[in-house]
Amino acid sequence: MPNLPIRNKEALIRELAGSQLREDYICYFSQSESLTLAILTRAVNVVS
Repeated sequence: MPNLPIRNKEALIRELAGSQLREDYICYFSQSESLTLAILTRAVNVVS
């Protein structure tokens, strides 16, 4: 599966993480090539 564009990944991170992440972390994580939707979803579920 191809990696999401940065803007789409940022929006997805905002939607999943809500207020749990600061804006600078959202920008940092959205630029990570190795961060996939599955990893992100799993991480948010663990923290929640």
